[in-house]
Amino acid sequence: MILFICTGCSTGKIDSNTLPPLCLSGEGLLQIEVSGMNHFVKYESLSKKDSWLIGLNFPLVGEKVVKIGAKHDPASISNLLLFIQKGSNVDKISVVEIFNLLSQLQSIILSNNKTPALIEGELFQINISIPESQMVSKGKANSFLIDLMHKGVVFNSSVLKLVFEYNKCSAQV
Repeated sequence: MILFICTGCSTGKIDSNTLPPLCLSGEGLLQIEVSGMNHFVKYESLSKKDSWLIGLNFPLVGEKVVKIGAKHDPASISNLLLFIQKGSNVDKISVVEIFNLLSQLQSIILSNNKTPALIEGELFQINISIPESQMVSKGKANSFLIDLMHKGVVFNSSVLKLVFEYNKCSAQV
């Protein structure tokens, strides 16, 4: 529970290399890769001043909403844990760090309209990349990859890959 206190804190190293701003509002298809298995879900997202809301439409399960932002949201942690833990051995404490890194990413994008290529935490890091064939709408990348890596002693291993493909980029609220 101690980790929840620092949800909005800057907890890690941020790469100075930047990418174009990412589209965080709209709808599209999300590819989730966990343990070598790919899952595709439709999603709708909305970027607000203090949060990034992602509604994931899972077949047979229904919609699950993940709210990423400065304030801790237990339901969002649980929903994030739902698809990260499928086929992986990530515990709930680690999901809190992952949530914090994603919150940091959203905060950086909104505060300076740039996207860092890397954000490092204690156990995990997030690599952000934009495909060569990126579409740009309203000055923002419509397609991007968030690769969540577990930091190892010798090498890092991918825990989760999220490929966001926005059909259309909407304005931030």
